[in-house]
Amino acid sequence: MDGGFYSADYLRAWIRSAQLRAYLVRELGENWWRSAETGERLRALFAEGTRPSSEEIASRLGYQPMDIGPLLHELGA
Repeated sequence: MDGGFYSADYLRAWIRSAQLRAYLVRELGENWWRSAETGERLRALFAEGTRPSSEEIASRLGYQPMDIGPLLHELGA
C-alpha cells in the first residue's frame, strides 16, 4: 500500500468500527457483547467476506460512509 494512503485507510477503518459498535448498541443494547444474537448479526454482516466494500458495510449498518458521528461520540466530542 502506498504510504500516502495508509492514514486515510486507517481513518476509514476507525470510522467504520465506531459505526459498527454504535449499530450493535442501537440494535442489541449496551450489553451487545454478551448476546448470542451479536454473533448471528456479525456472521450475516460479514458472510460475503471481503466482497462488500467498506462503504457497503456502512450502508448495511444504516450510516453514510463518512458519518463520523459515532466516532466523535466515542471520543467524547
